[in-house]
Amino acid sequence: MGFHVTNMLLDRDPDRIQRAYFLSSRSDPRMHGVLKKLEHNRIPRVGCDGAYLSKLVADSNHQGIVLEVLPLPPYDLDDVLANSTRPLLLVLDGVTDPHNLGSCLRVADATGVTAVIVPKNKSSGLTSVAVKSSSGASEFIKLIHVTNLARTIKMMREDFDIDVVGTSDDVGSDLWEWHPENLTSGVAVVLGSEGRGMRRLTREGCSRMVRIPMHGFVSSLNVSVASGVILYYVQQCLASK
Repeated sequence: MGFHVTNMLLDRDPDRIQRAYFLSSRSDPRMHGVLKKLEHNRIPRVGCDGAYLSKLVADSNHQGIVLEVLPLPPYDLDDVLANSTRPLLLVLDGVTDPHNLGSCLRVADATGVTAVIVPKNKSSGLTSVAVKSSSGASEFIKLIHVTNLARTIKMMREDFDIDVVGTSDDVGSDLWEWHPENLTSGVAVVLGSEGRGMRRLTREGCSRMVRIPMHGFVSSLNVSVASGVILYYVQQCLASK
């Protein structure tokens, strides 16, 4: 849903769009442009009222356009890692808010992340809200759902020699004391949910733990903001090597 994601799909992969529902009472240039693209790609268009569109997306802010699309193909983590040189991974443990997931996908795309890994249970899926919040990044970033996150972290460390770095507010080592430029086999950054943080087994599986120094009165950052701070730090370190 939304104009940004709609235009992204129309430009990148219009064949995935099966049908478009649009607000028939809206006739501004932005809507006209999208409808023209849909017509050019011979995608069925259905004019609707606002109540019907809201029902399709559970009252989310659809901006007057909702798409019915084919799902993205599933990705296999082993294949992704085997075909990546020095992968950079973002692992999200217990991020259940689709807005936060979408924002993290947007950050991941901006910082050159190879793939984002989330558990199948107790985690947000790629809902319409997550897609919209990602501003189209969900079309580019490989989102991999795994059955057992602790086992996956163990596999990444033992089979691919990836440095798995967890984040928490209650550890002694600041982010700036970690030097990822010295790593040769790849990095996985792990973030937990905003309220409860990482689960115990996830934390125990990490190679090391770091914290983002906080200099004000608030004790923590939003998970997507925290992911941006850490991932840009990693990229800066790798670029300076």
